[in-house]
Amino acid sequence: MGAMSEAFDPLAPPARPAPFAALLGWVLGTAWQLQQQALWPAWVYGLLLIPGLLWALALCWRVLPRRLAAWLLCAAALGFATTGLRSLAFDAQALEPALEGRDLRIVGVVSDMPQRNEAGLRFTLATESATLDGRATAVPASIDVGWYAGTFSLGGEGGDPR
Repeated sequence: MGAMSEAFDPLAPPARPAPFAALLGWVLGTAWQLQQQALWPAWVYGLLLIPGLLWALALCWRVLPRRLAAWLLCAAALGFATTGLRSLAFDAQALEPALEGRDLRIVGVVSDMPQRNEAGLRFTLATESATLDGRATAVPASIDVGWYAGTFSLGGEGGDPR
């Protein structure tokens, strides 16, 4: 039993704490970004991303002392910046709020195989053109479309989307 307790001690600190500090920092930086009410401009995230990358390289090459706080702060800055940049990329692909709830005429090509589920049919449409009240309007390049049938349709039976 003595050898068994020496081999595994769940309360002992990990042998290499730096990866755990980096992981914790990444999660904290990402969580901090997700709590923001509005996105910052891309250059602000770049100001955090570039020093974070340089600091991570310096830690890996042992130019800086390998302290847990350094790993934590570096990973937090990188997690915050990359989550912000990814959010900006997704936000750029969103439908303009002024077009929400309006009837648009969209021409496009089904780009993925339709997927049937219990609610109906879903597919991705690669848009070619869109008009609103006869005027061309800008829409995202790819739109997820859902066709609801059966119990989710307005008429009760609604028809089968086959």
